[in-house]
Amino acid sequence: MNQIQDRFEILLEVHQVDRYPTPELSLIKIQEEVGELASAWLENDYDKVRKEAADVLFALQGFVRIWNIDLIRAMDEVIDESSSKVEGKH
Repeated sequence: MNQIQDRFEILLEVHQVDRYPTPELSLIKIQEEVGELASAWLENDYDKVRKEAADVLFALQGFVRIWNIDLIRAMDEVIDESSSKVEGKH
């Protein structure tokens, strides 16, 4: 497990239930959190942006958890792929 997954599991323990157990519910939650992040940004409220960014990440982790995706590993793969493309242009 990675740090994001570990923290998500702690959050589940605190709530004692996965409130968004399906991909559909998880995607709805992601959309809700992104909307709250956008509102915080429009308010130019650093503290709210920081909190809502974390909420987006937790919602995304809930979604990828359903698919058994390691988000950090997936991000590393995207970085590696992107780096390869950039290196190939030189």
